[in-house]
Amino acid sequence: MKNSGLLILGAFVVIISCTSLPRTTPLDAVRSAELHNKCCSLFLDGEWQFVHSIDASLPGGNGGVILGVTIISVPHQTIKCVIMTIEGFVLFEAEYDQTLSVTRSVSPFDSKAFAKALIKDIQLIFFRPGGKMIESGTLDNGLPVCRYETPGQGIVDIILHNDNTWEIQQFSSGFRLNRSVKLSSLQKAPYHQPPIPDHIKIEAHGLLGYTLIMNLVEAIPLTQ
Repeated sequence: MKNSGLLILGAFVVIISCTSLPRTTPLDAVRSAELHNKCCSLFLDGEWQFVHSIDASLPGGNGGVILGVTIISVPHQTIKCVIMTIEGFVLFEAEYDQTLSVTRSVSPFDSKAFAKALIKDIQLIFFRPGGKMIESGTLDNGLPVCRYETPGQGIVDIILHNDNTWEIQQFSSGFRLNRSVKLSSLQKAPYHQPPIPDHIKIEAHGLLGYTLIMNLVEAIPLTQ
């Protein structure tokens, strides 16, 4: 009985350790504000159209190389997206304007769960976190991080690197890691003007996890 109790306690400790947020060392108010500005400066303003070549690894062994066209309006928080084959056959088409409307979906992109996840991925990549910053500081590895509590997205960490790359990590309300996004920009000073990510790798964790590797083909500003 004693050993059983120890096993239960050990399992409980493992569960807690797996669902805790990465630890941060806090900054003072001035440096915290500076870091917040740097994190916000990673996101574009206005309206944009992006074309990406996407190497997709989906549940069930599905995947391959596809093209994605994404139109975003930051002021209106709207999204239009199309996924097609290299030959131009449309596999998925949807629009988000406070509600999601799917106009075309072909297997394996024909589930409601996929459509909702895709929109949330686009929001995570291209839109600033909608909630308040609850922490700022450095992680155990010394990298600066901004931590936001966002309605409908849980906890979002933005982690800055010194090599023109940055990360976005999304945690559920139970502090489980849902999404990991790694982004890079060829621009020399990504924190002084909004960078355009040329390479994006997004990983969805869990039983139905998937990986999308997105390489930028074209970025067109739709507003001046």
